Amino acid sequence: MCRRLAMTAVKSIFPILLILILSSWSGAVSAFSETTESNINSDHQVLSENSKWSKLSIVSESDYELNDFSGIIHSPFGDFDPLKDPMPLGPENLYDSSAILRTGLVIIQSNSVDMIDLINLIDFYEYPIIDTIPDSALIVRLPIEDIFTSMSILEKSPSVRWVEGLPIAWRVSPNLVDFSGRGGLSLDLDLTLTSDLEINELSELESDMRRISDSSITRNTCDINLCQIKGIDATWLPILAMDGRILSIDESSIISIQNSNAGELIGVNFASIISNSNLNGSGEILAISDTGIDSDHGDFNGRIRAIYDLFGPDNSYQDRNSGHGTHVTSTLLGDGSGDSNSTGIVPAATFHFYQLEADSSGILARWGSLYEMFAHSYQQSARIQTNSWGNINLVGEYSSDSRSVDSYLVDEPSFLALFSAGDLGMNGYQSITPPGTAKNVLTIGTSTTGSYGSPPAGEVYSSSSKGTTLDGRIKPDLVAPGVMICSAQAEEAQFVEGDSCSSSTHAGTEVPLYMTLNGSSMSTAVAAGATTMARQFLRVNEGIVEPRSDLIRSVLINGADDLGVPDIPNAFEGWGQINISNSLFPEYSGMELELLYDDSRELKPGHSFVYTIQSDGESRFDVTLVWNDLEGSAVANQSSPKLMNDLDLKITSPSGLVYYGNYFADGNSITGIVADSLNNVERFRVDSAEIGVWSVEVGHAGGNLQDYAIVMTGEISETILPDLTVFANSLSTSVESPLQGDTFLIETQWKNQAAGPTGSYSVLIEDITENTVIFEQSKTSLPGGSLASLSYPHIFSTTGLHTIMQH
Repeated sequence: MCRRLAMTAVKSIFPILLILILSSWSGAVSAFSETTESNINSDHQVLSENSKWSKLSIVSESDYELNDFSGIIHSPFGDFDPLKDPMPLGPENLYDSSAILRTGLVIIQSNSVDMIDLINLIDFYEYPIIDTIPDSALIVRLPIEDIFTSMSILEKSPSVRWVEGLPIAWRVSPNLVDFSGRGGLSLDLDLTLTSDLEINELSELESDMRRISDSSITRNTCDINLCQIKGIDATWLPILAMDGRILSIDESSIISIQNSNAGELIGVNFASIISNSNLNGSGEILAISDTGIDSDHGDFNGRIRAIYDLFGPDNSYQDRNSGHGTHVTSTLLGDGSGDSNSTGIVPAATFHFYQLEADSSGILARWGSLYEMFAHSYQQSARIQTNSWGNINLVGEYSSDSRSVDSYLVDEPSFLALFSAGDLGMNGYQSITPPGTAKNVLTIGTSTTGSYGSPPAGEVYSSSSKGTTLDGRIKPDLVAPGVMICSAQAEEAQFVEGDSCSSSTHAGTEVPLYMTLNGSSMSTAVAAGATTMARQFLRVNEGIVEPRSDLIRSVLINGADDLGVPDIPNAFEGWGQINISNSLFPEYSGMELELLYDDSRELKPGHSFVYTIQSDGESRFDVTLVWNDLEGSAVANQSSPKLMNDLDLKITSPSGLVYYGNYFADGNSITGIVADSLNNVERFRVDSAEIGVWSVEVGHAGGNLQDYAIVMTGEISETILPDLTVFANSLSTSVESPLQGDTFLIETQWKNQAAGPTGSYSVLIEDITENTVIFEQSKTSLPGGSLASLSYPHIFSTTGLHTIMQH
């Protein structure tokens, strides 16, 4: 016996009523094993009998609509369509008509937002891909000896829209263009190198740079990703721009430390109770880069694995100036041996430390790229590194450091980096300090604590830097308490800014053992502690040997608290204040919630994965999608999108309402038709979920292959029920205004947007005006995630306007 599904009625000018008739659900379930082997993975397991966590496994694959192709290229000197507009070459003093013969660097624009065909073409010819440029273009190195022949061959490929040489001016930061060629002006530069350099070429480049820069610098200035050049005359800028070993030339980063009861405010105490005090960082190896460290402070006894100076400005690890590094480290993992009230977030973790401060001046400096630092850190077994400092002269920009960070975190997905957002909130919006502008890091702002007479807890601190980034991405990601944090004071520190917060002193002295400090430096250390707890939970409780950073980020963001009036996401708090208890042991209004996650899939452009979720109660339903996105362009303008692979979070409610990720009002998701094309974090939240079957779809709207992590919490479970639906505007006729007696085609399509197969069903098409059945046919089972279509000839027997309703 069949039954009719109710669908929302839609009026149209087409003369058809389409009704889909489904068999009973029992029939759909019984057909499962016979019809879905090819596209349903059913390796579902509950990882712990006592855990509310489960790994998602019942997933269907479907087609997904790609983004519209714009044809626009976002150059540093303006946006243009190369088939319609002249190419902006930059200022005359940075023009070289022979650039292509010097460097071999060309821009190749794809014919589609799906970049796979173009990338496969470049790989076939074994040309190195050097960089990307939005929208849908690559910078590629061609062999100079037959470069024009190679360009001609590429231009004839159906996957290629346009090929042209890369102007040298595009590789010079707009902040430096006006200085080009001006003698007597000394510059400090960061040179991002092309990715195809051989070791001997790197050595030659470093020798060349030594000859034209400050001769007093005796250490190595280049690694495989970055050259840091000090004291170079601006007359060299055009010559450097002609050098094919260099991808981009930027101002040197000026980095600064970020200073302006934490555990209880972010749920550490409750999470510790639930875990029988086992979530303390045990077994976790952390890395910290900061000023220096008081290595014999009692709070670190036996847990310092090593202190490194290979990326710092001198060979001293003493924390002689502000004591910042000691305070940050103890905030994260101090054991409170001198005063239990000052215990850090994860006192059982071990760590290694990178010193970055010059003792003589108190100035922070870093030699080498962050890629190299993180690679070294990973080799020393760290999987989380916290960095409480930022670049104060390139605020809001996607800097060379930001790009370097993103590159490493894509190459090593089990490594997670945190950066402070900065303390430039008084400067207004878009004041995030790089590398906190990177896509794949956790960027942390500052929230209040109420400690020692400071502003009450539950607010964003006034000095905390505000988003967005210059390209419009949501930053900070999260906030954490960072005001009047009581933590370790370095005994040797001579210029401390904090006040004593304990009666304990260093042995044989009157120097306080603990002091208070404010700022996003402190909040980042607190957040790093929560991040460590999340990683330990995933590793020990859920049995994931190497938890990926995108999964950890999604867990933390999913459980965050919206501070004050509900208004996430916003430029002040991003997605809210970390609540590690709610992230690991989710609840809402006193009710424990289920947590479902998946980090095992990779998507092609134009495809999607669909999860079918049963909601059994009208409580909060959260979904968070995160992915580690390929590093953004080194040469495109700062306002252009930095997103390389555009995944979408699309959610359909039981009543047919459609939500897209990051489309929010008053802290809750709202329906809309606009998908986010800027961020690599997408969220959905409703405080009162409809009871019934939800469809959660992760679609790929353009770019290259991309993996992801997704986390869902609520009164939810996986289901294999089908969800047969018709598309808006999918009903059409081959002739817009057919005449009486004309034969035309009625065309329509529908989709099973859930994971379960439908079982047998029927399609019925009626003409309401004539009150006749046009077409009726039984169909075999439609697998989860599959499309079906119909094209049927028809002749109208009457004249006049025919009304269509689609159900």
